[in-house]
Amino acid sequence: MDEKFTNHSPEQLKISIKIATGPDWKDYKTICFEAVKESPDAFPILTKILEEEIYKGEEKWREMLRNQNELVFLLKDKGGVKGITIAKDERETKEGLRLVYLVYISPSIRKRHSGET
Repeated sequence: MDEKFTNHSPEQLKISIKIATGPDWKDYKTICFEAVKESPDAFPILTKILEEEIYKGEEKWREMLRNQNELVFLLKDKGGVKGITIAKDERETKEGLRLVYLVYISPSIRKRHSGET
């Protein structure tokens, strides 16, 4: 086995990735606000959305997760939500193609080798 996988404690790799749905709206909101607070210049579209008053209510967050043109993936560990990836549907270009346009990993889990292959 590749050595970079054998030198990690089990805690380092206890993460899960799931497609976010309506019930995940609080985690989605939490990680979006964290991403903008941590790196506002890196996420100008997200920053603009979060500045709008209408996105403060639960129903708007649930509605964003129901968007059929996007898939929202949440990265979680035992401490809660730690990252987000958003992929946009690009069917006009090629059937089934998704364009990843936002990736954020919380500083609390960076450099834990969870993203290495």
